Amino acid sequence: MDQIVICGWDQRVPAILEALEAHARLRAVAVGDRQPAPLVRARAATGLACYQHVLEMLRSVPAGAMLLNMDGGAGEYARVAAAHGADLLVVGDVLDGSSLRAAATAARRHGVALAVLRPALRSAGASFLTGLAATDRTWRPRFAEIEVVDDTPAPHQVRTAVALAARLMPDAPVNVLGSALGGDPDTSEVIAVQLRYASGDLLTVTARTGHAPTLAVRGESHAGRFEVTSTAGASTVALTRRGAGREETELRDDDPWATEARRVIGVRRGDGTDARHAPAEAAMLLAMDVALETGDVARVEAPGPRAAMRLLDGGAEERTPRRGSLRLVTG
Repeated sequence: MDQIVICGWDQRVPAILEALEAHARLRAVAVGDRQPAPLVRARAATGLACYQHVLEMLRSVPAGAMLLNMDGGAGEYARVAAAHGADLLVVGDVLDGSSLRAAATAARRHGVALAVLRPALRSAGASFLTGLAATDRTWRPRFAEIEVVDDTPAPHQVRTAVALAARLMPDAPVNVLGSALGGDPDTSEVIAVQLRYASGDLLTVTARTGHAPTLAVRGESHAGRFEVTSTAGASTVALTRRGAGREETELRDDDPWATEARRVIGVRRGDGTDARHAPAEAAMLLAMDVALETGDVARVEAPGPRAAMRLLDGGAEERTPRRGSLRLVTG
């Protein structure tokens, strides 16, 4: 059984650790969190060594994997853990776009696995819909609505919905428009986002805080209309083909964290699905954050490695007058 260290403790972590030990053969050996109160709870729940200096834990505790469950400093934690050879398991709804992009870059640069844990996306209904869209182009949405309700903060929920959109649509959106009820996305209980695509397709996301976890997806495609509703432990899928009747199916869900833990095994053995999706998801999340902050339409930048130039040798002996600008174009 391999060892895993934990960055960030909250009420979900015990269930995650139980699933990882039972289904992914990963045993927790240390917990890090910058705040003392979560560390007290972690110590009481696990009896493990706890570190308020997270980087010290990552540098001193040998581990084959890291669970990243905190946003502040996430990019640096991902880089240090990956540099020490630890696979990255990140809780997707906690990370914003810049942190997700940093984690994806660190995993790629250091050759470690990246698993983005989003249990809501593994419900039977969501899995059926993304699989249908991937295998039959006629069921890919032209217009769709995704609604997420949970007791977690609305900013966390909307990240899950955007990740689902990235799997449903064949291309990334060109721009994003967003609004938060009350104006502050960090404290808002309701967030609405519209994704606009070059093809003319539209996808609307609504995330709200509530006590009855629900994921609902409704939309239109060339093949017909689809409706998926996932609640705790069950999903309903309804397909209405054009020129035909409505077909409705009830599906049962497994434990969401157990499903994710079993998926981690495949990721650590070479399944790069999450690593492939992460850059596009990060680009969409970054644009969404800009749209929510400014109230304006934000453009989604194409994901990909950023070019950089570095002086390898030589330099200037003294300061010289400014003479203009240099533009370098490479093919």
